Amino acid sequence: MLFLHLYRIGLRLFGPYFIARMLRRRIAGEKEDPARLNERYGISDKPRPDGPLIWFHGASMGEAISVMDIILRLKAEDPGRQFLMTTGSVTAANLVARRQAADMDFLIHQWAPLDYHLWVNRFLDHWQPDVAMRIESDIWPNMTLACAKRNIPLIMVNGRMAARSYNKWKKIKSPVAHLLNCYALLIAQDETTANYLKQLGAKNIALPGNLKLDAEPLEAKQSELDKLLAAIGTRPRWLAASTHPGEEDMAAEVHDLLAGRHDGLLTLVAPRHPDRAGDILAYLRGKGYKVAQRSKGELPDADTQIYLSDTLGEMGLFYRLGKAAFLGGTLAPVGGQNPLEATRLGNGVAFGPHIGAFPEIFTRLRENKAALFVENVPQLAEAIHRLMSEPELVETLVANADNYDQSMRGATLRTLELIAPYMPVSSAQARQENV
Repeated sequence: MLFLHLYRIGLRLFGPYFIARMLRRRIAGEKEDPARLNERYGISDKPRPDGPLIWFHGASMGEAISVMDIILRLKAEDPGRQFLMTTGSVTAANLVARRQAADMDFLIHQWAPLDYHLWVNRFLDHWQPDVAMRIESDIWPNMTLACAKRNIPLIMVNGRMAARSYNKWKKIKSPVAHLLNCYALLIAQDETTANYLKQLGAKNIALPGNLKLDAEPLEAKQSELDKLLAAIGTRPRWLAASTHPGEEDMAAEVHDLLAGRHDGLLTLVAPRHPDRAGDILAYLRGKGYKVAQRSKGELPDADTQIYLSDTLGEMGLFYRLGKAAFLGGTLAPVGGQNPLEATRLGNGVAFGPHIGAFPEIFTRLRENKAALFVENVPQLAEAIHRLMSEPELVETLVANADNYDQSMRGATLRTLELIAPYMPVSSAQARQENV
């Protein structure tokens, strides 16, 4: 495959230089843990545990969350199994650390090695996984080919492919088909992804449903929630959740349009990437808004117009603060986050036309009258006004979303059935089964 050959040659020649620059930028942006940078080069200071090792990889926090229940169930089936989780973001690493402390002390975490052949092979030489579970859409050529060469079964779990990715991949369909068919099993989370995989030439595709629909509601610290509720009091408020560049400007416009209709209005803005907080803060204060900043420990007071929620892992907290939420990434051309995270915590949801990340969920919510669709800032302002003014509307939207949510559950059990033939069995479990 010429494309794969050129990819590998290009990485061998120029990869270390460009990757080092990329890592320096990520460290400066607090997107990497400098104390654990060796793990990016496939180097670990942790020993491989004895017994069969199941390796899960998820790029970010959402992917990691989606498989936690599967890992717990696989461990309960066979206590001799060992588990490795690799991730590529600080939020995901922090999530795993919290779960290790709570109920998964057996789970080993590493930062994912970057896709350079020496580092990939160093990682595989050390960990020697019995099976590799890649969550959603993180497909790296060198890692994929190295696993296939070593006969390590590869499984895509809860696979997701947006239209933008499909349109990119279909331009190099032959090498992509080769990579996809290195997988023993491709488990798609929705029909759109399954169709894209099929059109790219993939085989062994299964469609058990979306694991994220089985997830528990996002967590929140009650003590922090109590502090915020006390600070906000009875003020009307709404949340612009997981916003992207341009959407903070829109949130400010909505605030202006609604401030005269809702006395004491508080707008909560939670950017998808909190490292953008400096730019957002400068823009908002430059426009004259009175802003309080969560990461500085500030609480909104009576004069605060916009509360900038620029912290990691607290979306569960902010979804609990009100009943009106706009899903960011849907007015900016990004794709949005899982809207069920908001509806499960009692929010009426408004979203825009860019739904590429969760097309089926957004579409079904709209069809089932479980969310409000908007196309621009004035429509968003009107939708938020209705959500803050009409509690019966919110109740109806949330109930309809819950009905859809409940009807789509069960993906975890169906996924476990699909992956069962590929799961290694410890020697102790094998002896017990043979008794």
